[in-house]
Amino acid sequence: MLISNEEVIANREQFAEWDSAVSRSQDAAYKQHKVDVLEYWLEAKIPNRGIGNLFRFDQAAEFEVEKARIINLPEFDDVNKADQNGRPLAALNSFGRYLVSLQAGRIDADISTGTASSTNEDSNVIPQATPRDSRRIAANDRVINCLDGLIELIVGADNGGLSDEEKLRSLVRHMIQRSYFFRRESVDRRHQEILALIRNDDRIPVRYSTVMGAYTEEDGTAVGLVGREVAIDASSQRRIMYNSFGRRVPVIVDHDGNREVREVIERFSGARVSQGRDRNNITSAIISHVWGNAYDPLCFTNLWNIVVIPDYINSILDKKETLHPANFFERAVNYVTAYYKELCYKLYDMGNKISEYEELGFEVRPLFADAAASNIVRADDMQGLNFLEDQWGGR
Repeated sequence: MLISNEEVIANREQFAEWDSAVSRSQDAAYKQHKVDVLEYWLEAKIPNRGIGNLFRFDQAAEFEVEKARIINLPEFDDVNKADQNGRPLAALNSFGRYLVSLQAGRIDADISTGTASSTNEDSNVIPQATPRDSRRIAANDRVINCLDGLIELIVGADNGGLSDEEKLRSLVRHMIQRSYFFRRESVDRRHQEILALIRNDDRIPVRYSTVMGAYTEEDGTAVGLVGREVAIDASSQRRIMYNSFGRRVPVIVDHDGNREVREVIERFSGARVSQGRDRNNITSAIISHVWGNAYDPLCFTNLWNIVVIPDYINSILDKKETLHPANFFERAVNYVTAYYKELCYKLYDMGNKISEYEELGFEVRPLFADAAASNIVRADDMQGLNFLEDQWGGR
């Protein structure tokens, strides 16, 4: 019996935590790849075979049947051996072992103590559940995140008497005060430029997507543009389409993943960031996409999705949100991410922009739903922000 969507999300997160705990040495280099490959990589490499989201399984026996079907597909052997050196099969086996551990009720113990990597990673046989040493390994009693130290430097040590809520406010205030945003006028102008490209059916810049099937020909025929250089050449020579929030639009793939963004930032503000030591007039800074989705033409170069932040706090902002945060660091990541989204949503009047996108057939409202409903940004937080145009006068 397959599980619900909510359980799939929880299952994926639990597997990631379990995988991090039990993976050591040779597994560590690609343990995140194992999570990704189980969720979508095989689907991309072997399309139209009904693979779907493998995290929908929570019973080892049912998963074993599905795994047997997958590895017997004619395409699987080439993908497994030639393309990824056995990692897809290793990923399938890893998830199978997780399900065995889950059914045996050992998940919490495995996460707490950690285990050495199995030496039969490429074996088709999932090992039978066996009792583990119940002694706890002191080094694995807790997870240590070195960014906790950075947060303490920013918000003060525990003996400062601050509540967790006060610490979160102090952290995000520090980050916001050291970030650089854009004036509403610049954001609106770039927004209108993108709308004009859409209305004229012109190509819009995007970051290269590695997802198989991301691009199609103008007639809707799927096209596999493997490799950024291939995609750049194809999108510059002919009309390559991308499905952007339910509407197909012509795109041109960015040369290095951020060139168009850097040029738009410089054109609107005069700021040069991530352009090399000899050209930068902002150093030790990162271009961050607030809502991510840089592979989408609406999100890649629109200034409502871009903030320039010091590189030392990017390590907090670029972490993924956690569905069920288990510690202060995870809560801080969730809070900071939600804060930046809500701040930009309000600062740039995104409600009206969403309506304009919808009038052109883009189903963008779900992307902004959390920011629209959030209420952690206070009125006075909108004062005293740093704007790039104020430093160099814009153009």
